[in-house]
Amino acid sequence: MAVTHEVLVWPGIAGADLTTKQFTLVRLDATSGQMVPCVAGEQGFVLQDAPSRGQEGSYALLGVTKAITGGTVRPMQPLTSDANGNIVAATDGDFINAIALHGGASGDLVSIHVTTGASVPEAAA
Repeated sequence: MAVTHEVLVWPGIAGADLTTKQFTLVRLDATSGQMVPCVAGEQGFVLQDAPSRGQEGSYALLGVTKAITGGTVRPMQPLTSDANGNIVAATDGDFINAIALHGGASGDLVSIHVTTGASVPEAAA
């Protein structure tokens, strides 16, 4: 069972229709500062609600929250975004957005610990 606990949330304006994106990763657009969906390997935050374009919503900066998986994840695995903003296992060069607190299969809602971020080191050539 996925849970949310002790989450620091921050408000933002949706720069896209996010009505189907609750518990996926969003980023802040560099030009407008508005929330837009993350793409693969990007730094982002977990959307806590489902605002439409122009509406206020909120995203988790730190803490334990829920997220939708885009593939199989294992407990304590570093996580990043896939092309749809779902969480997946981070690989070389990906930005780490969170750590899985329990495992799940693609499409599952799991508990994660949102981190302040780092990148997975590139493998030595």
